[in-house]
Amino acid sequence: MALKADCGERIALSCKACGSLAAIAACLDLPRHLVVPFRATRSTIAGALNAWERAATATGTPVEAYLRNRGIQLPVPPTIRYLRRQRNWSNGRDYAAMISLVQRSPGKSDPGVGTDLLATGAHFTFLEGGDGGDPVRKAAVDASKLSLGELRQGGVWLKPLAAIGAELTVAEGKPVVAGTGTPALDCG
Repeated sequence: MALKADCGERIALSCKACGSLAAIAACLDLPRHLVVPFRATRSTIAGALNAWERAATATGTPVEAYLRNRGIQLPVPPTIRYLRRQRNWSNGRDYAAMISLVQRSPGKSDPGVGTDLLATGAHFTFLEGGDGGDPVRKAAVDASKLSLGELRQGGVWLKPLAAIGAELTVAEGKPVVAGTGTPALDCG
């Protein structure tokens, strides 16, 4: 669950588990009108895409080693890249990170956009290890995975849109979708 104070004296939040604002308000014993959906701003989307742009190709990096250690043997898709140093905003420390581009199909509210996927955010997995034979793994911190930007209706596309035929796997978690053998969208 992600919480953020809204300037209008409300609480902006999102929950990957249930997504129900009414249920979350009830669990927190808050009046429903005080709980509003989290909305990404232009600056958070720009920050996510700037991080994506400065990232390097993941092949031959700790990101590839991390994926191999997780049992994923497919080539690293171009939507997954490597950041040598990325600040984890939950604890302020820098880590190596796997950054995955979040994209979505354009909608009616996206005037002037063709049929290409829209880049709307990024998902970060903070990494550690890889020294002296130690395997690369998720960093042992409370927030080893964080997201930035607009994630609603988006996912990490592991194959180009043009390469997707009649079958598409939609799942949560890169190890799950990468092991399917069919074109996949990671919605986790």
